[in-house]
Amino acid sequence: MNYNTKDLNSNTWQIEWVDAYNHMNALIERTDNVELKKQYEDEYYKQYFFYMNLAQEGCKAREEGHKQVSEHIKLFGIKEAQAYFHAEQRNAYKRYIGTGDCLWVAQQWVDGGLSAMLDFGNQQREG
Repeated sequence: MNYNTKDLNSNTWQIEWVDAYNHMNALIERTDNVELKKQYEDEYYKQYFFYMNLAQEGCKAREEGHKQVSEHIKLFGIKEAQAYFHAEQRNAYKRYIGTGDCLWVAQQWVDGGLSAMLDFGNQQREG
């Protein structure tokens, strides 16, 4: 099965999500029984909305991570922000435990924080 991990809006999706989504799509296409096909379609849409909600949580977490680490850099400097980042990185996994796929959402927070530190590093080199 050929697929891409990017959607029409250039959003990147986890390969496991793409696999599950494509598997359900293929299952629907191969099913002739009307009732069973309807059941698969219902599950397909539930899965789609679950992933969309999870992606929104991930986007919020990434923005929050970037914002929090950026604020720490401005207020306390890069060394203190790095210490904060490492402490919060551990807490992120606890904080997002109820969001479904918490590991992925927590990783989005971490990616946002790392991005803030990289932005700071790039600004230092430019200035």
